[in-house]
Amino acid sequence: MTLIIIFLAPATSPPNPPATLYFGVFGYFGWGFFRSVQSDLKVRLRVISTQAPPGSRKFMFPFSYFTTVINWGIIEYEEGYRTSGQLEYAYDAVRWSLDYFIKAHPEPHVFYGQTGDGGVDHGYWGRPEDWDKGPRPSFKITEAGPGSELAGEAAASFASGYLVFKDVDPTYAATLLEHARQLYDFANEFRGVYTDAIPASGFYK
Repeated sequence: MTLIIIFLAPATSPPNPPATLYFGVFGYFGWGFFRSVQSDLKVRLRVISTQAPPGSRKFMFPFSYFTTVINWGIIEYEEGYRTSGQLEYAYDAVRWSLDYFIKAHPEPHVFYGQTGDGGVDHGYWGRPEDWDKGPRPSFKITEAGPGSELAGEAAASFASGYLVFKDVDPTYAATLLEHARQLYDFANEFRGVYTDAIPASGFYK
């Protein structure tokens, strides 16, 4: 369980490192390793935390799914996390994901579903510090270009996050629940396939 949570730590981008980094296992990387390349999504929404490898694209469909799964694991096996001393680290890990989703959902019917170009990013094998491809593009779903499965999965991550934090941080949980409701309504009222609006069909459908 410890190793699973540690796996998420080097995939985050500081300035504020998650508590999982306190294990020190990845201390030899240095902060340069963690510095993510800038995207226009980050410029517009001030998204400063992420759970995707630096230099990699952020596909929000699988990102939302694994966040939901981690949340559900905390809900189902909370006592196991507590007994093993990993509960606070688990809270910290999923909060990073959920904070990112909040920033990616600036309006009820707008959700940023991808940062970066999958082909360009996969083709780059250098260090994130040496990125020379310019600002990375971002893509969103809207009423005009909806994505029901993406909005629905993001709603699930928010809803499960609400269940994780409702007794731990009620104010934060209420924020998550509001985002969940808005995204669920968005997914239901504006039907569409998200890969028609976002160029992710070659990677995640």
